[in-house]
Amino acid sequence: MSISIIRICDHQSMTVEWTVTTTMGIKIVKQGSLQECADSIEDQSVILLLPASDVLLLEIDLPVKSNHQLKKALPFALEEWLADDVETYHIVYYRQPNDKIEVAIINAEKLKIIIAACNAAGIQLTGIYSEVLGLPYQENTLSVLINDQKVLLRTQQWLGGGIDLDTLPYIIEKWLADYPSSVAVNCWTNNVSPDSLKSLPIDLNVYPIDSEILFLKIGAEKLAGELNLLTGIFKQNKPTDLTWKKWLPALSVFFITLVMQFGFLMKATWEAKAELARIDTETLDLFTHTFPEIKRVVNIKAQADQQLLELKAHNVSKGSPFMDILYQTGGVFSTNTDMEIKKLDFVNKVMRLQFVSKDIAKVDQLKQQIESAGKLTVAILALESKQNNAEVDFEIKQK
Repeated sequence: MSISIIRICDHQSMTVEWTVTTTMGIKIVKQGSLQECADSIEDQSVILLLPASDVLLLEIDLPVKSNHQLKKALPFALEEWLADDVETYHIVYYRQPNDKIEVAIINAEKLKIIIAACNAAGIQLTGIYSEVLGLPYQENTLSVLINDQKVLLRTQQWLGGGIDLDTLPYIIEKWLADYPSSVAVNCWTNNVSPDSLKSLPIDLNVYPIDSEILFLKIGAEKLAGELNLLTGIFKQNKPTDLTWKKWLPALSVFFITLVMQFGFLMKATWEAKAELARIDTETLDLFTHTFPEIKRVVNIKAQADQQLLELKAHNVSKGSPFMDILYQTGGVFSTNTDMEIKKLDFVNKVMRLQFVSKDIAKVDQLKQQIESAGKLTVAILALESKQNNAEVDFEIKQK
């Protein structure tokens, strides 16, 4: 995404100037309201340059070791430079390796109003800086931008401000006294440089420019975040952050549903395990009652299959009472596929068989078939009709 540079011209009317590039690659400077600017640059990210009079740039010596100590000591170190209480200002700082602290200070309420106006117009701010930091910087060189009677100057890498043209010669003389190793003054102007500068005892390099914002744009695009006022409580959410937060309610519902489904699944699993354990216990009880001669049960299915093979290999009458009844009853049920067995018990040589029949009229017929198949008697203990089915409880024993 490309970055656009906006410069505030007037706070009262919130007039700004910005640049647009034509299809021919020509950069044009425009001036208007924030909304007009937003419509012109569409969804580009924006660096906003504030007038030098809005932002105080300072450099102080503060030999503290940790950032925590720095945050506590900095307000006290700045009090003498501020006209109002330190709490009314928004302060950002950049720590140098040599205990030098570079500071940018602005009235917090003024910055709040500016940011709110930009947000209301739909302008995506990525940085707010003093316009002074858009001037070129070269060591031991003073950078000066002259526009009619107004002057911007950058005295050091992180220092500078705005003054009137009349006071410029005195400021340069003081700068030369403070920095005797200075070698030149680079001056950019859209009109003729004043004669008063020509008598200064230093090389004066004058360069013409067509537009201030086009000139400041070059330096502003190189700013890497130091002394960016759009930090701390004024830090803006990235568009990606807003997109993610927009989906937060839906994601919350999704995860709650996922947790609930997982809970239901775990509950069903526990219930299934409990039911399986119950069935295993009942099966073991039935097996031990049916085959009391088997004292050690290792694999119920395999051992039951073995007993069935022995039953088929010998005369049925020589088997156990359970196997005798099961063998004869099973043969009848195998020919009646519309019968669904629900439960089978065998206690004291009597089999209790509970099943569901899809045709209630066949219940009595089934009883007769079992009795006619061998020496068995069948008693109907219960017969309950439910919709199209009949729930039946048979008691079967040998005659």
